[in-house]
Amino acid sequence: MDRAKDERCAIDRSGIPCYPVRTRNRLLTKWEPRGDTEARKVFLLGHARTGTTSFHHAFQKLGLNSRHSAGNWHMAKHDAFSDRGDFRPVDLYREMFPNAHFILNTRPMGPWLYSMMRHRDRPHTRKHLENMILRRNSWFAKMLTMFDGDPRLTVVDITRPGAVNFGLSAAGLPEVELKPHSNAGPKEAQIKSQGAYDAVKDGPLGAFFDRPFLIPELLGPNEQPRKDWFETVRHNLA
Repeated sequence: MDRAKDERCAIDRSGIPCYPVRTRNRLLTKWEPRGDTEARKVFLLGHARTGTTSFHHAFQKLGLNSRHSAGNWHMAKHDAFSDRGDFRPVDLYREMFPNAHFILNTRPMGPWLYSMMRHRDRPHTRKHLENMILRRNSWFAKMLTMFDGDPRLTVVDITRPGAVNFGLSAAGLPEVELKPHSNAGPKEAQIKSQGAYDAVKDGPLGAFFDRPFLIPELLGPNEQPRKDWFETVRHNLA
């Protein structure tokens, strides 16, 4: 199973080199100043194109020093963190900041995939897109297993009404007024590799395009989180 994950990450050509980025983030987190480890911090663990900008704006409205970046998150300098949460050493954050809260932000898989293709504006093959789906699903399973029994995790489908404020409330923060879709792309924008997208949508994985979160059918036996996670994790999933 680990080898399958390695191949899945290595052959993805979607613009993010998996292991160099993850290794960099882990080393920076270990070596850089941590600041007050008892401080209340909020980490977004979801993928790009899943409301990270909306949450960032909400954090700023609340007066938090929010870091929205694909680069170094600078633990000591900021209170809230977002963007490419799936490339971060979450296990280290959990150990370093016992008073932190973690929001696993997500959205239905098909629209997310389309948005990612449009945002990256580059050709994709069917295999690349299938790998993106499998990697996303494995990340969700990994987070559910990592936080098993830990109330500091909240899962938020950002397409649900009041999603951002749901996440804020779970993190012990006040609600804010926000304009919807803080970083939405132009509706008229098209994607490259429309044929590859359609092939995935019309294939076996297309049956899951409406799923906003975990797809157990795509996980191996050793990847499955506990069966009752839906009742043990705070979430706004339908």
